[in-house]
Amino acid sequence: MRTAHSFMWDGASRSDRYGARIGSPKWIHLDVPGDACDLSSDNNRHNEMDQGYTLVPHNVDSGLQQLTFIAGLAKMRDLIRADGF
Repeated sequence: MRTAHSFMWDGASRSDRYGARIGSPKWIHLDVPGDACDLSSDNNRHNEMDQGYTLVPHNVDSGLQQLTFIAGLAKMRDLIRADGF
């Protein structure tokens, strides 16, 4: 995400605040530069892990932040496929 963000922001990152966490049982949480800008699971379905769930943006104010999240999700997909899933 940092590389994609820096490329789109013309080579200079606005912040060092990037994060990707996967919590138990399968919760995804991504952070990018911004005012508490994150993408995480909707917390309404904690016990239904036999189905998918919605990722909900919080304080996403720009296309740059949206595209940075998409880059993070694409990388996550590549890593999952590389592990044979």
